[in-house]
Amino acid sequence: MLGEGVAVGDDVAGLGVGVGDRGVGVAVGVRVRVPVGVGVGLAVGLLGVDVGATVLVDVLVDVDVGVGLGVVVAAAAPAPSGMSSPATTPTAPLRVSPRRAIRVPVPHMWCRTTVPRGARWRTDVRQVDRLGDVTDPSGFDEHLAAWRAWQQTPWGRLRYRLVAQLLDRHAADLPAGSVVLDVGGADGADSRRFAERGLAVTVVDSSAAMLVGAPRQEGVRTAVLSLDELPARWPDLLAAPADLVLCHNVVQYCDDLEAAVACAVSPLAAGGVVSLIATNPLNHVLTTAVRDLDPAGAIEMIGSPTRYAAVFDQDVRRITADVAAQALSTAGCDVVARYGVLCVNHLITADERKGDPEFAADLERLELAVADRSPYRDIAAMWMLVARRR
Repeated sequence: MLGEGVAVGDDVAGLGVGVGDRGVGVAVGVRVRVPVGVGVGLAVGLLGVDVGATVLVDVLVDVDVGVGLGVVVAAAAPAPSGMSSPATTPTAPLRVSPRRAIRVPVPHMWCRTTVPRGARWRTDVRQVDRLGDVTDPSGFDEHLAAWRAWQQTPWGRLRYRLVAQLLDRHAADLPAGSVVLDVGGADGADSRRFAERGLAVTVVDSSAAMLVGAPRQEGVRTAVLSLDELPARWPDLLAAPADLVLCHNVVQYCDDLEAAVACAVSPLAAGGVVSLIATNPLNHVLTTAVRDLDPAGAIEMIGSPTRYAAVFDQDVRRITADVAAQALSTAGCDVVARYGVLCVNHLITADERKGDPEFAADLERLELAVADRSPYRDIAAMWMLVARRR
């Protein structure tokens, strides 16, 4: 006979509960993952004292496009010898429980599990054409607390210190009154320090909630503005074309890289400097294997066009530094320097050590020493390109 069934599972084990005519069964099973990426979990549990057995099958298909489907079947097996059995076998409806993949962020690691989501179907998005665009700020607004928490981690603070020192190699000599534009700058953590040197800083972001975190500071202006609005609106925002444009961790959220870069540099003056930062696809593979202890996932990551961003709970494009450099060239900018940001940090799994001041100072010196050296910069968590407008 058929009955109702639900199942919860992760990449290793599954828990099933079946409700049939004869009672309730609880079962724990193990999923076997085969090379094509199909996982099957089989669980068997007893139904009461003298009823028989329930078999629950949890099938999760997780292919490159990230479509997840959970199917649970609960069926009562024939009663063993000596047990009573009904003369007929009534049939109850089969329950199919659609689900979406939920990833739970922990420091520098991501755990994945699947849980029922009622009757609403939603795929685990990995297609490039379904990525969220920076012109839609809702995804950022909802995860503002997670982003601020990341900023305060030892590695978050280290990231900002490294970027500041690398930027100073190209922008330390900008005179007072120079114009700085921080595109998608949120709370202005990368740019507001320039105001302390007498530069005119403008931070724009499509998320008003992100801008709220920017401190009220003399010389810093903020504006709610999407990236695609920038070419037409910047003359109203800036006193003059920008001498320095920052576009940090923005382009991976955009569908069209060349269009995004062209919009970002549209206010840049001739000879002006632009700094472009995004997460590094090579590092995605390494950290999936080293930190997530998921070599199979690392193999899949090699050819994946997207990657899950835990802080903002969405998939983002995987863009190499070479592809970004070509987009800068197309937009009229010549790359003058390439750096790696956090070349070593993400390979150190002892995260508790990173809060120690002495260890953190040594790590920062090491990061700066290898930031512009290949192959270290090539495996960094983020690549950073500095270019000048022709």
